[in-house]
Amino acid sequence: MDSRPLAQAKLILRQCLHRRYFPIYAFGLLFVLFGINIIHRSGTYNFHPAAFAIANQDHNLVRFFSLPTSHIQLVRETSNIIPLPHTADFATADDLDTWVSTGNYNTTTRFSDIRFDIVYTWVNGSDKQLQRQKAPWEDRSIVFNISAAAREFSVDQEEEDTNFQKWKTLKTDKRYRDFDELRYSVRSIEQYIGDLARQVTILSADFPLESPGDEPDSVTFVPDPDAPNIVRTGQVPQWLHPSILRNHSFTSTTSASRLRFVHHSQIFLPPYHHTHLPTFSSNAIESHLADVPHLLPHFVYMNDDVFFGSPIVASDFWTPLHGFVFHTVRGLLVKPERTVVEVDGKDPAGGEWPALEWSNELLSGRFGRRHRYYIAHYHHMMSAPILNEIRLEWPQALLNTSSHHFRGEGLDVHMPFLFTHYVIERHREALLHSYLALRIDRDADGFWSWDERREVLAVIEKWQQGGKFLAPGRTMMDRWKESLEGAGIEATKLTEYEWTSADGYAFTKTTLNVWGEPVEGEYYDTDWGTKERKCVLDVGSCFPEGFADSEVEKVKADWRKVAFGDVTCGDCLMMMLVAENGETGLEGFLPAKDAPRRDPNPSRPWALMPHTSNTSSPTTSNPTPSFDPSRLVPPNTPSFLNPFSTDPTLTTRERAVARIHRYAYTIGNARVAFVSLKAPAEARRDLQTLLTRQNPANYSSIPEKTPTAFFCLNDDFESHDPRAQRRLRKYVREFLESWFPNRTVHEGWWWERGQAWKQIYKLPGEPGRELSLDEILAVENEENVVKLKPSKGFVMEEEVEEGDEESDEGGVEEEVEEGEEEGVEEGVEGGVEVEVEKDDRVLVVA
Repeated sequence: MDSRPLAQAKLILRQCLHRRYFPIYAFGLLFVLFGINIIHRSGTYNFHPAAFAIANQDHNLVRFFSLPTSHIQLVRETSNIIPLPHTADFATADDLDTWVSTGNYNTTTRFSDIRFDIVYTWVNGSDKQLQRQKAPWEDRSIVFNISAAAREFSVDQEEEDTNFQKWKTLKTDKRYRDFDELRYSVRSIEQYIGDLARQVTILSADFPLESPGDEPDSVTFVPDPDAPNIVRTGQVPQWLHPSILRNHSFTSTTSASRLRFVHHSQIFLPPYHHTHLPTFSSNAIESHLADVPHLLPHFVYMNDDVFFGSPIVASDFWTPLHGFVFHTVRGLLVKPERTVVEVDGKDPAGGEWPALEWSNELLSGRFGRRHRYYIAHYHHMMSAPILNEIRLEWPQALLNTSSHHFRGEGLDVHMPFLFTHYVIERHREALLHSYLALRIDRDADGFWSWDERREVLAVIEKWQQGGKFLAPGRTMMDRWKESLEGAGIEATKLTEYEWTSADGYAFTKTTLNVWGEPVEGEYYDTDWGTKERKCVLDVGSCFPEGFADSEVEKVKADWRKVAFGDVTCGDCLMMMLVAENGETGLEGFLPAKDAPRRDPNPSRPWALMPHTSNTSSPTTSNPTPSFDPSRLVPPNTPSFLNPFSTDPTLTTRERAVARIHRYAYTIGNARVAFVSLKAPAEARRDLQTLLTRQNPANYSSIPEKTPTAFFCLNDDFESHDPRAQRRLRKYVREFLESWFPNRTVHEGWWWERGQAWKQIYKLPGEPGRELSLDEILAVENEENVVKLKPSKGFVMEEEVEEGDEESDEGGVEEEVEEGEEEGVEEGVEGGVEVEVEKDDRVLVVA
């Protein structure tokens, strides 16, 4: 064996380690690593089909990443939805009919390959470019004027400008502040969802590329319609590995590549691309969720401050048996009309409640006026095909929402609320339409004959003896786990199903809203179910004139009057029909199997196509947009699963069953936590309490002792103190690092520490106890008093915050960790004292 290469290598190594050459080599290595760090840790990247060519022409453009953009012009022409595997839904029309009509799943076929996409909205409000792009729009927005500020606090004339600037900063900072939540929320997916998530899509901001010499006041903040080849800069988090962008593919599903970024300009399609961007409104972004490319039919939508806390299964989200799993907030109801507060002749409606009330006003105009449940602020189950329906129902409302650059500039749609209740109301509509328009109108002539009306009157007379209806019990909710497991679907251990649409409409119980008014809006939970539901149905007021008169030969089959004229009429009729079906199933709502076929033309009334004359409110004046019914279902959807199918062989009953199945839903209740981040010490206490609850030794079957399934860390911090903000950020990061310590393949940088933050929380199962709030405050005060051992003239002195007492003890000896927080540092020249701010500490340099 030739030893000369080995000897040469040893010689080179000795020369490298020689004291004369070592500083040169070490400096060179550090310079290379520093350059790589600067290039790769950028918070933005630029994308364009011709980006690499442009980059070669301008040495000032450091790095570009190209994203596929061929899909952009095709979204409106072809389906943008990836179909489910055929094993993820019902295989035959007979199986589906049996389940809907009887509530039994008796086939040997098992469901499999049920997966979901996850979609985030994310923004880094600390990014300087975003702040420059946002500033000119804030100056012209009614949301950020002094009159709007005056509504929220008393403004002294002399301090008007100062107070207004403080109000404006507080209002914007907490909406866009980044505590690095996205990194850990993605970790929670990897840790607790795994392969159940096919793809994770992050929607983030992008802007036209600023020239290297651009000053903030000369930034072009609106894309030029005549410059389609403009290069745009898109935000990505600093922790993201660049290979995620370079190796990006819309169709790849490997663990390393299933994370992708889609930017606002890719979902705000022409002509909205040039007029509605840039946007800083979450409502505007949510109005374009249907335009996110290549989504599965069912996806989970969430903000980056929402986390999964325990192992999740498909039945926590959606199943082919029980449909969507929705989470509502008991006792919190949204009014069916807006509360208008005008400022300077306009209505700058801040916060989410005006959007909720406007959305409920839209729903009430379409499905009948009622209070509706507030949707829990966690993840939201959504469907891309049904989002396309909503766009057809209210095109102008969504267009207006899309045009608002900030939340509250006008009438905004709250998409999670609108979607949830749209599904619930469409299921109610499907049942009542199936019964009144398809089953009762047996000859399909558009009129109810006396023989047809007698069937309805017989049901009412049977169940309303004594002038009041009192419902019997049902067993659908008693065996939901059994039905799931019998179909090959793992039953969730975290979410308790409290109501299933297989028992009819949920929200029919009279309750008191937050204003103390009695309203119909509560649902019956598992303690009662359908048993003892009460109502009174007045035939004379609920049905068209002459309905109960045997002398009247025909009455127009105005099923919409029964369903939507007074919602209590349709609700009460549904309760009676559910009772008529016995303990399970919805057979009594369905037309006969030999019912006459209807014209498959989607424009016909029985098609119930969204936003057509047969569904829209009489007050709706929006023109019906052109559309292709195939966009309302995934590609290759079987006819028996497509209520909008033009297949002439589809029977009337099959179409009705498909519609009921499409909008199936469940009201779920899980152990959740909502932590409001208002002050550092209180936040640390609340986060420790949340972490302690995850101790498996404390688990039991009762809801109060089950693991936390989902939690939200809501930024409500409203202080101008940068030191308090740094402490809060530190506590949040350390808490999240404790819960989600395992890095994902999407994170880069081998030189970063695996455990980036010191441990200040007591982990579940560890000995000891969690600190009380007083103890946390004491520790926090101690952490502001840190001394370093004297070394080369450095002395650490105590900084006393305003309102704190000085300490004589001098604090605790501790080393300042490099890189733990960004600070402002200055050097020392000629023995001059310089203050160096570092993580709430002040170094005085002698």
